[in-house]
Amino acid sequence: MTSFPATAYRRSQIALHWFVMAGVVVQIAIHEPLVRETMAQYAETTPEPADATLAMLHGLIGTLFFLAVLLRLWLRFCHGGNCISPASTWIQ
Repeated sequence: MTSFPATAYRRSQIALHWFVMAGVVVQIAIHEPLVRETMAQYAETTPEPADATLAMLHGLIGTLFFLAVLLRLWLRFCHGGNCISPASTWIQ
């Protein structure tokens, strides 16, 4: 595996970027059922079935999210990515 600068990102890197971003949105969206399920466990009551299912989904998506990030880092190491141009402004 050799690291070298690239002039553009590969399609796989772009697809993984958007997959990770979609995962972040889903994780935020299903956060509340996870909280309710955890609070029910602390109160030693039975959580709602939907909350328990969404909590398991949260864990599954989090695992896929982690694997996608690792794959993104590996692709970045192997194939490089865009370098920051010296002419870029601070906000870019």
